[in-house]
Amino acid sequence: MDTIDLLLPYYKINDTTNFPFVSPSLFEYPYKAPFYDKENKFYSVYKKENIKGTKQYLPTPVLYTNRRLYGCSPYLYIEFSIPKLLFGNNYKEVTNKDLKKLPKKLVKKLKLMGIITTEEAIKKARIEKLHFGKNFLLPDELTLKTLFDSLPRVKFPRLKGKPLYYDNGGTGYKFYCKSYSILFYDKMSELSLKHPDLVERLKKKGINNLLRMEIQINNRLKLENTITGLGHKGNNTFENFVRTEKLKSVLEKFLWTLHKNAPLIFMRERNPLRLFQSIKSASITEKSKIFTLLTLQQSIGRIGTQELFSCIKLHGSKGFLKKYNQEISTNIYLQNIFLKLLSIVKDYKPIQNSKFDKNKFINFKL
Repeated sequence: MDTIDLLLPYYKINDTTNFPFVSPSLFEYPYKAPFYDKENKFYSVYKKENIKGTKQYLPTPVLYTNRRLYGCSPYLYIEFSIPKLLFGNNYKEVTNKDLKKLPKKLVKKLKLMGIITTEEAIKKARIEKLHFGKNFLLPDELTLKTLFDSLPRVKFPRLKGKPLYYDNGGTGYKFYCKSYSILFYDKMSELSLKHPDLVERLKKKGINNLLRMEIQINNRLKLENTITGLGHKGNNTFENFVRTEKLKSVLEKFLWTLHKNAPLIFMRERNPLRLFQSIKSASITEKSKIFTLLTLQQSIGRIGTQELFSCIKLHGSKGFLKKYNQEISTNIYLQNIFLKLLSIVKDYKPIQNSKFDKNKFINFKL
């Protein structure tokens, strides 16, 4: 789990005898004037200058008041990254034991910012949005590159796709719609900017390639539908939902959908028998057609195969290429990449002081 947005309602304003307590003076309107959206909701953001001289990670509080119910107590949103609050970075991953400590730690952080609340209020807070994140240790740079090259050809249902570009040469890909998105990006490039000391320690352990996957559900209704659709019961509150078992189930759901919609990727095999066996098809006719195309691609490359079919102008060659033009990868680890990632999620062992095990990545089990 990564970013979470909690809603703590009915805050007491300037009433130190009751809990929770927050002073409006800690907040300011974002445009130096009362700001409200189309639903007549007022928003006021926390003044960053209230906290000086601290480099520790702090949550982002926002006050909200409904104009139609003007005069009622405001609502307080608290947004923060769970691993960053616990560890200072989102490379390390949480255990259920870590999550039990989170309310107490969050209460202390908010108190430092002048906002008084209780652990019970945090536990009962409603989740407005939640980002599910998982880091994957990869064997080499080619695995990372070939995965990003193949992602644009994955057709995820009802989602658009676009490449991402980060500072320091980092790349990624995003599937998105209005209510949620799925991201894959080069986590090592991001860490090298924000946590260079951590990157140096990771490389000493043999960890050079790190893939980050995030499922960002930014709509409360979509979040509730997702978790109930997976068979989870109960209210959408912090204490009911923030557990690693539910993290796993959401990641598994989306990885399985990605696997079903991904293009077939085959290993480069010089042995014709092994190449033929690697082709996924129940039809001998289709298997033979794909084998023919793959054999040509091995000999003269993908572009050369396209040029050959273009030159000979055989009837139906364009449709043949469109249907069977699969990628042959020189990367032996990439076959069934989403199933490999799924197996890592199923066997969830939080990354904290991990070393990369190449054999485990190759010999995965479901």
